[in-house]
Amino acid sequence: MESKLIKAFVLSLAVWSFASAADSGQLLNSEDSGDWSSAVFHINNSDNVRLSSTSVTSQHAALNIDFYDGYYVAEIMEMKTGDDIGNVISSERVEVECQVRIDRNPVFTPTCTFNDDNTTWFVTLGKGLGDRFIEEMESGSTLRIKLLDGKDAIYDRYSLRGFSGAYRRGMSLMSGIGKGNDSDYFSDGTRL
Repeated sequence: MESKLIKAFVLSLAVWSFASAADSGQLLNSEDSGDWSSAVFHINNSDNVRLSSTSVTSQHAALNIDFYDGYYVAEIMEMKTGDDIGNVISSERVEVECQVRIDRNPVFTPTCTFNDDNTTWFVTLGKGLGDRFIEEMESGSTLRIKLLDGKDAIYDRYSLRGFSGAYRRGMSLMSGIGKGNDSDYFSDGTRL
């Protein structure tokens, strides 16, 4: 089952055009910094900070890192197109082998899962990254990801140019989440 899921994901990456970082939520106060953007991501009546890769490299997938109070989630996202829309391969998360490396630093081996819904394929980079991952991204130049599909490996890479600026701005936005402002009382859609 795992091999079938990853192959479907990779085939879709080959024909995919750049994905929107908005999911079904709304990006607010977005700003680009090099090959990364930072914004407040509003979804399900909740806000968090989202950093998104904006450069298209290798497999053309978007890498999003969502920051919440005290933790973050890194996820490769690819929007479905054509006949794939509405076709869900598996509604369950399936663990896949993966490795992550920034420049020539030691390799991370996080727990990774594949999942899809009606419109998007996801590979979530789970436990095993920690603070060191973000620190290396701030000073690094290239993030490389290796997904293992049986004996075959699938490689993807992301430029880290501008990540540190997007991260600093994102953390600044994070400090304002939940505090609101007077516009919140007038329902004009302004969240910051």
